[in-house]
Amino acid sequence: HVRSRRQRQMCIRDRFKDNKAVVFAKSVIPFLTSRYGYPELGAIGGKPLGELIFQSELFIKQSCKFAKFTFNKKDAVWGRRTNYLVNEYPFSIMEVFL
Repeated sequence: HVRSRRQRQMCIRDRFKDNKAVVFAKSVIPFLTSRYGYPELGAIGGKPLGELIFQSELFIKQSCKFAKFTFNKKDAVWGRRTNYLVNEYPFSIMEVFL
């Protein structure tokens, strides 16, 4: 089984407030999703993905999982992974709230 280099598109973003990162996000958008599910996903550039998702009823949330990440035995942050469908094509967004 040969995989195309364009099979998955990943977008890694940080959101800042007062020059401090508040969210680390990674989106995994399969090539077929960006081509046939919703072509604008492949060309959002620096635009927040949430703006695109929440402006259209085509995006259907399939599942959402939360996890707590602890480091240094005292500091903890929360993260979530949300899986979506758009025109029956999947993609996912992982976020860690710093």
